[in-house]
Amino acid sequence: MITEAAWTLRGSSEFAVAGESFTFICNPQNSNAIAVIWKRLDIDTTATGTSRAVVEANGCKIGSGSDTQYQYTCEPGPVYKLTIPANVMTNSQNNIVWRCDNFFGGAAAEYKVKVHVQVSNVYIQADNAVNQVNVIYENIPMTFYCKTNGCHPKANVTVTTTGVTKGQLTESTTQNGDLIITRVSQVITANRGGSTAKTIQCSTFNIQGRPPVTSQLVTLDVFYIPSVEPTLTGYTNGTVLYEGDKDLTVICQQSGGYPLSVFIWSCDSQTGTSKNDKPIISLSNRVVVVAEGQDVEIICSAFGNPTPIVNWHRENLPYAFGTETSATLALERTTRNDTGIYKCKANTRENSGIFINFTINKATPVCSSSESISISCCSVINYSKPLKFYGWKHRIGNTTVRSLEGKLSTMNYNTLSIDYCGYYDSGIYTCEAAVDLHNNKTWYSFSSSIELVVTAPPVVASNMLDTDLNKKRKMSVKFYSVPKPDIVEWIKDGEKLTLSNKYQQITSVKNVTLLFYEKTVIVKGYESSMSIVNPVESDFGTYTFRVQNSEGSAQVKLQMDSVSVCKDQISDIEHESGNNEENKSYQDVDIQMYEELGATNKDNSPYDTLHEQRITCDTQQ
Repeated sequence: MITEAAWTLRGSSEFAVAGESFTFICNPQNSNAIAVIWKRLDIDTTATGTSRAVVEANGCKIGSGSDTQYQYTCEPGPVYKLTIPANVMTNSQNNIVWRCDNFFGGAAAEYKVKVHVQVSNVYIQADNAVNQVNVIYENIPMTFYCKTNGCHPKANVTVTTTGVTKGQLTESTTQNGDLIITRVSQVITANRGGSTAKTIQCSTFNIQGRPPVTSQLVTLDVFYIPSVEPTLTGYTNGTVLYEGDKDLTVICQQSGGYPLSVFIWSCDSQTGTSKNDKPIISLSNRVVVVAEGQDVEIICSAFGNPTPIVNWHRENLPYAFGTETSATLALERTTRNDTGIYKCKANTRENSGIFINFTINKATPVCSSSESISISCCSVINYSKPLKFYGWKHRIGNTTVRSLEGKLSTMNYNTLSIDYCGYYDSGIYTCEAAVDLHNNKTWYSFSSSIELVVTAPPVVASNMLDTDLNKKRKMSVKFYSVPKPDIVEWIKDGEKLTLSNKYQQITSVKNVTLLFYEKTVIVKGYESSMSIVNPVESDFGTYTFRVQNSEGSAQVKLQMDSVSVCKDQISDIEHESGNNEENKSYQDVDIQMYEELGATNKDNSPYDTLHEQRITCDTQQ
């Protein structure tokens, strides 16, 4: 408390407590004092100047500059009071200097606030192998910790125990701003037995006159190991077991110890002896189904006494020889001729066998653009006479595109090779063959089909430009793409057009017409349209349609020269073998349109040809 010119300023108690209200009492000792100014010196550190709060003596009127989070009163004397409410009194008020000042100067008094933060929590932690706070090991000193939350001033911590022996006590503190965290470690030793419960509890306080705060009451369990070794009955060293012997019961017993003992059984194969006439076999797979062309590896393992020899058989004939305890059946680049039942045999005094059913399934081959692929046709049954192969049929849907011969590699095996795959190689391939079963009198015919999927850059099939009655100019392009397109976009003057009320783009699945080896075929493709609503002069120019998939891209350019109403015209695009002048074509129709078609592979190398078509629209119509 600081006084000047007989003015005094004191607090309602020795210190403030966070969360509780606190009142400053100012006695001017001067009945002529007209007004008192309350000041927080962390806000206004001068004796005069703008006040934090003002209370006038005449009628105890609160001034207009007062801070409303505080409460102001006055009493005859005069005595002026400023109260900090409980919700405002926090640790942030600590060490703040308040000043009671004569409005006209010449007299004042100051008071520094000391805020205490009461400790509100203390809890127990344990340092033991099982990390449980309620466990202690017999006759092994263990450390328990009592830890408080942050408070001010420092908390006093007391450790209370029953039924145990207390050892060294250590205290440490850490600081968090003005708040202090206290940690007390207590070493405890305990023994089993006794009628008194073994407990530990912590209590703490940091403000005199306030009730202490206590932790949870922990009741300790004393763990101790058995005093004797476990015993084994029903078995003696040197016991020999034979297949077919009666069950052997072995008992392991353990007495003493807390908690109950956990039994772990183990078998030492180096010291145990058994006789097993018939070996036991295990397989890595039982039923194997793979796609044609894949590799297969199946491991057969066996054990017994004496050690068995393991081999693989097919149709009761040796197929793959192994060693002691295991044999591996390995088939590389499987074909349907490998389909069958294989038997793993392990031999000691008695044979033991296990079967595996092995099946080859046809897979759907995929050929990427410009790569090569081979597909094969063979007979599952090994006939005594060679097959007569009629060749291969390539078709798209119900349309036969071409006939192919293939290559006969064995009497029952025919292979068709396709070099530099293009989109036109996609489709169903059917192998047809027959075998003479009875001197050219009885023939058995069969066929087998497989689908080939070719992934290639997109192909533009056709395009169209028209103007409808609603003054909407529409351009559309049909294209074919396997795999599905990743990017479908329209571009004008080098900038991609975005969807708006002006530009309306729709892309959907449509049937398209393409040439497959000079055969016109309808296949599933796509159509993308771009509509320009109410076209104006700035809409004239070159539009580029671009489509891209994982294999490459293709694009076509269309020139819109006029917004006059023209008849619908469809310009078919013929895919030529080059971009020389003789491969270009022109067609005179009512609308003029310039078209440039090109495609590239995924490595940006040329894929398709470059085409032009020019169509004029007479603006004098």
